[in-house]
Formats: sequence, structure tokens, C-alpha cells
Amino acid sequence: MALTLSSNNFEVNIHPVALFNIVHAYERRSEKFDTILGTLLGTRTADSIEVVDSFVVPHSTHSD
Repeated sequence: MALTLSSNNFEVNIHPVALFNIVHAYERRSEKFDTILGTLLGTRTADSIEVVDSFVVPHSTHSD
């Protein structure tokens, strides 16, 4: 069962695995970081988006 959000005839479906991956990545992040970087995989049509998977993109920021 996917999480479904809709507004003004536009619908967003997020599959459970994708949602779990997002929450899991956020909870596992280092305490020194406020954000994480990731990618959502899915399809888009004129009136909907379906997210079927997600994953973290490893990155580091450098201050010059």
C-alpha cells in the first residue's frame, strides 16, 4: 500500500520501501549534519508522480 497525497487533481504516490529508505537515511545521518542528499526513482505523468524507490547519495561538503 502506497502513501497517496493529492491536491487540485494532482496525485503523489510514495511506495513503502521508498518512504522507509528516506526515514532510515535521515535517522542514520551523523549528528553534525542537518540534511542528507538522495535520489528518488519513479515516474511522472501530467497529473501524478509515483516514487517507487529512493537511495542516499554519498557526499561531503568542504569549506574553503
